[in-house]
Amino acid sequence: METDRLIEDLVRQAQPVKRLARPSMRLMRWVGAAVLCLMAGLTAFGVRPDLTASLSDPLYALQALVTLSAMVLAAAGALILTVPGHARSASARWLPIAALAVWLLSLALDFAVHSAAGQPALWDPGHGARCVREIAALGLLPGVILFFMAARGAPLRGGWTGWLVAIALASLGALGTQLSCTSDAPAHVFVWHFLPVVLAGGLGVALGRWLLRW
Repeated sequence: METDRLIEDLVRQAQPVKRLARPSMRLMRWVGAAVLCLMAGLTAFGVRPDLTASLSDPLYALQALVTLSAMVLAAAGALILTVPGHARSASARWLPIAALAVWLLSLALDFAVHSAAGQPALWDPGHGARCVREIAALGLLPGVILFFMAARGAPLRGGWTGWLVAIALASLGALGTQLSCTSDAPAHVFVWHFLPVVLAGGLGVALGRWLLRW
């Protein structure tokens, strides 16, 4: 029968498929690569001279921690959503959003605690644009790596997966920029650190819907 011959041909032509590692293992590999990229980038850009003193500021430390959390949670979510049967995982999608919300709340608290006196100009084209360039430069290579790691899976929700990849790479870049940028002014951090992460997420949705089709 034609059907039997077709099945036999498919069996003969079938190639062994290498099973992907668990999302947790793939996440550890990506985080390791991301840390190496971040260290190389900070070596090139330099760290702020008062970094040790800045880390003793609870608000600065909180913002760095939630940025790191957003990066890790978004990367984990992107890898989880590429596993068949996990595309509807609510935690994979909403935990990174919660981390970004905490970051935004910490900035609002920073506005309340500190006066506007002495803060750098909000639209300083030199300082702000330099921060955006650093975010892009620090997150680009790790983002490409994570994108291809996600593409190797089964991303049934391309928009969500693309958003998570973009948030992960932009949060990594923002974390590195926080360690090198000398401005702690909440207005500056909101416009030139936080908003680029949000905008990157929107771009990630579009790219994910276009490129992550399975």
